[in-house]
Amino acid sequence: MSANLPDLAVRYALVLLEAPNSPLPLPYEIPEHLQEAVQFGVRVAVPLGRRRVVPGFVVGFCDRSPVPARTIRSVLTPEPLFDEAMWSLAQWVADRYLCTPQEALRCAIPPAALGRLRRRIRLQAEPLLAVLDDDLRRAVELVRRGASEGALRRAFRARGEEILRALREAGWVRHEPDAHLPEAPTERVLRLAVPPEQAQEVVERWRRRAPRRAGLLERLLRSGEVPRTGVRADLVRDLVRAGLVVEERRPLHRDPFPRTYQEVAAPVTLTPEQETALGAIREALRGRRHAVFLIFGVTGSGKTEVYLQAAEEAIRSGRQVLVLVPEISLTPQTVARFAARFGERVAVLHSRLGAVERLDAWRRIRDGTCTVVIGPRSAVFAPLRNLGLVVVDEEHEASYKQEEQVPRYDAREVALERARRAASPILLGSATPSVESYWKAQEGTYHLLTLPRRIQDRPLPTVRVVDMRTEQGVLSVTLLRAMRAHLEAGDQVLLYLNRRGYAAFLLCRDCGEVPRCRRCDVAFTYHLHSRTLRCHYCGRALRAPSRCSRCGGVRFRPFGPGTQRVEEEVRAHFPDLTVARADRDTMQRRGAHERLIADLQAGRIRVLVGTQIIAKGLDLPGVGLVGVVAADVALSLPDFRAAERTFQQLTQAAGRAGRGDRPGEVLIQTYRPDHPAIRAAAHHDYLAFFEAEIASRQVHRYPPYTSLVSVIVAGRTPLGAERAACAFAEAATRTTTAADDLASGRSTEDPEVLGPSPAPLHRLRGWYRWQVVVRSVEPDRARERVREALRACWGLPLRPPRGVRVVVDVDPVEML
Repeated sequence: MSANLPDLAVRYALVLLEAPNSPLPLPYEIPEHLQEAVQFGVRVAVPLGRRRVVPGFVVGFCDRSPVPARTIRSVLTPEPLFDEAMWSLAQWVADRYLCTPQEALRCAIPPAALGRLRRRIRLQAEPLLAVLDDDLRRAVELVRRGASEGALRRAFRARGEEILRALREAGWVRHEPDAHLPEAPTERVLRLAVPPEQAQEVVERWRRRAPRRAGLLERLLRSGEVPRTGVRADLVRDLVRAGLVVEERRPLHRDPFPRTYQEVAAPVTLTPEQETALGAIREALRGRRHAVFLIFGVTGSGKTEVYLQAAEEAIRSGRQVLVLVPEISLTPQTVARFAARFGERVAVLHSRLGAVERLDAWRRIRDGTCTVVIGPRSAVFAPLRNLGLVVVDEEHEASYKQEEQVPRYDAREVALERARRAASPILLGSATPSVESYWKAQEGTYHLLTLPRRIQDRPLPTVRVVDMRTEQGVLSVTLLRAMRAHLEAGDQVLLYLNRRGYAAFLLCRDCGEVPRCRRCDVAFTYHLHSRTLRCHYCGRALRAPSRCSRCGGVRFRPFGPGTQRVEEEVRAHFPDLTVARADRDTMQRRGAHERLIADLQAGRIRVLVGTQIIAKGLDLPGVGLVGVVAADVALSLPDFRAAERTFQQLTQAAGRAGRGDRPGEVLIQTYRPDHPAIRAAAHHDYLAFFEAEIASRQVHRYPPYTSLVSVIVAGRTPLGAERAACAFAEAATRTTTAADDLASGRSTEDPEVLGPSPAPLHRLRGWYRWQVVVRSVEPDRARERVREALRACWGLPLRPPRGVRVVVDVDPVEML
């Protein structure tokens, strides 16, 4: 039996302990005084072992327990943190990405909703106060009134620890976790306490002898309420005493993104291709059926307008909309577009919101106040109870995959599962769809909707490839001439380079030594402005050396330009223009993305130098020229997706040009002008790229023809890492299901185990890394083989030996 509220006959709650080594829910008896408080999804404190009391989540109910059950001690959250649908999704995520249910469930709960756990002290037995000394008697009274350990220590000062020890040893008290939840933000407002007619009479009497009080009353008559902030205290005091005004507190909903963008509120006239696409989507919406639509539209073809009008259709039917964007930097402009249509019904969820702001938005979404939710990958777990449409913009982006924390989920796949469960359509939009998505559209799994031309018949920008083998310097002569021509014509210029810092590395010109990070075994990136060497993997920073550590030389040369170097070159050539840089170093401060876009739209920035932040989704009509400074950065990476990423980055960057009234131009600087990915990007020819790439994937047995599970085994010592990786590879290679395979006619060589081998980034943050890849034509078989091998080696949940870490990545996006 399972429900949000336990039935009277229900005696037990199934509690999923937060401890990761307890993957299955355990039954706990519900005490009579907590029958109403214990609901599905609340956080509770339960006993574990002899003395421990630990937190857990209620994930079900039952009327009998197969084992002797202990009793729930307390409820830590006054409101449920998830419902049965979200718990079911968390179980799917745990199974799909080989993590624990606790790890999956954490994705769906904002940290502030859990509160800050504190250890509370409670009376366990009632001592005979008459036999206690004065201090112990006083301590018992304080505990009875709810005092914490800290309060007891402060009350008794030097004797505090002795008093606490005496209470514990006598068995009179026990410790329990208690959650300190943040208070919802509020603001003080002033309202009229009398009818408007009476207030108007007072205003007329006071207009001359008390103009300030009369003015405040007039403001209240006009607007109904006035924020207390900024109003003189004596005015408020006098009006409150006179019974004319009351001061109240109300919930404060802070807007994380000020609406500083000029966006069109009314729907625009659609092109025939947009109408066709929208018609297919509306049919699925009205039939309330699940369907996956891949919207393959060139940059500037109006995909966002299709999203907006599809969202209007979903909202008209009383349902909610989830919109995913790949980067936080794209959220402000997307929010502005949706807010222009849907106003205050738009909510934003992402990790850079303050803890209380994020909790406030999460509550409004859960309560149904907001009908549109926008955010990057973490927003896929938004508590939408009536989901009617899902949009995944720029669906090809690697940033939808969680790479840093467990679970390493793909938000695109989770979004597909949420849409399937909600029986709602999902729109995957991109000018450069991932190879896997376009292949599924060709196979008929996805419905392909094509937008082959830009709106208002604007032409795609002309693209020229600059062979850098015949050029000198960071910016070629061709690019500098084009920049000068466009700037003189009043255009803005974007220069794209997917490498921050001043230079990729610093080299000693005497001996060729390159300073490298000892923790990561990669070259330091040189940052000119701070004169530092930084590792962009572990964050380690050193002062740039004045002498070579190997030969003592003093001649250093930076190699491989970064965004700082390009910015410096532009300022040298165009000293009178406003030049800005957009990369992770400059976009850290809150509001930096919004200010950058506002300045670009207002024309205050003439040249913008940036990384992939500027190459995604931005609609800037003033940009006439896009220069790709180094197109070869990703091509040499040891990753089968290197060519795909290069093509996507070049096409997306090129798409920022020519969105206004004048035609745009793109210059691609490269040392490999004949590479198929660069040639295809120069001709805006996705199909040519796809045909070449999918043929290569089939020959080499890469996705979408197979599924991959990457297991990284890292150790503090090289030998420990290698031994652990070999043990896992042997367990994975062992044919535990040979009989089943032979009976079903399947080859025992599938799944295929590749490795172990040193990972391309062999040492990272001080850990030595080995990689094992399990490949199979059936995704479930690959995951099951890895699960069995993990269980055989270290158990599930994972308990590897000391000094060893194991990271499991299902359908990896990065192979480094």
